[in-house]
Amino acid sequence: MRRPGKTRRRAALILAVLAAAIGAVRADDEFDIRLIRPIVTLSTWGTPDAEIQDAGGDFRASTVSLGANIPLGATHIHPGGKVLGHQFLLGAVLSTTSQTIDALATSPRLYAGGLTFSALFASSAGNFYLGSLGASIAEDADTIDDLDTRLFALGLGSWRKNDELMFIYGAALTYVYARQLLLPAFGVVWRPNPTWVVTGTLPFYVRVSQRLREDLRMNYLLYATGQRYRFANDGLFPGEDSVVYERMVESHLGAEIEYKPTTDLTLLGQAGVASRRRLAFANLDEDDFIDATIDPAPYVKLTLRYAFGKSLMEEIETRVGTAVPGAAP
Repeated sequence: MRRPGKTRRRAALILAVLAAAIGAVRADDEFDIRLIRPIVTLSTWGTPDAEIQDAGGDFRASTVSLGANIPLGATHIHPGGKVLGHQFLLGAVLSTTSQTIDALATSPRLYAGGLTFSALFASSAGNFYLGSLGASIAEDADTIDDLDTRLFALGLGSWRKNDELMFIYGAALTYVYARQLLLPAFGVVWRPNPTWVVTGTLPFYVRVSQRLREDLRMNYLLYATGQRYRFANDGLFPGEDSVVYERMVESHLGAEIEYKPTTDLTLLGQAGVASRRRLAFANLDEDDFIDATIDPAPYVKLTLRYAFGKSLMEEIETRVGTAVPGAAP
């Protein structure tokens, strides 16, 4: 539990920053403030052996992923207009997946990655708009020397009904369903009380978050995950091209514990069931010549997320703490 004295001091700091911001607006009409910190995320997840129906043998997989979300400069604030502020961001992700496919007597090593430029805008009405454009790859160990880049695009907007409810709309060009698809996106952010938050964007994910205490949450999730890889055909599929596509898609239903021991570090542990699992191989014309169903299996996912630099509150204390009586912690 926070000490009342410290809470009052931080409230005084916030008021001081707001006063300084108002002064800056009057003087220059625009100003910058660092609201978003660089974040690095390391994740690993996997599933044990599960039978491939009608094909014989088992399938298992494990993945390690490293991602980064980097703000490009400070958040630019320009009050007085319809657009309150904007922030540019750079996103990067790289993952490696190890599979074992008994029916094909092969254990491929797969790689995926992407680089994305995003622009985030906030309106004076409390709505947000996100546009992202980037390139991605998905290759196996034999095709990665001859990369084939793919386009990724995302556009999302929000409409705030009130303080508790916000609707999401937009579209995404994505491979999450193991083929290139342009999909509409519709969602909601609903906060009925301080304990519960419901977020979701269909057809991609739904999350229900329960706050247990200030540094601990439980998340309940349903989401789709998938990828389409370029796959070297070294005699595995006679009569097919030398390079084919491997498609893997599944749904995850799970529960996640989210622990934040510091303002910088977040630890997440997730477990659940992977279902609606399909493994397919297709030629470069996207025609499947193998399409198999994999039995449901448990999965486990562990994530470490670290934010660099100072938090907003620490930045406030650094900048104006000495100017506010009693502000020193």
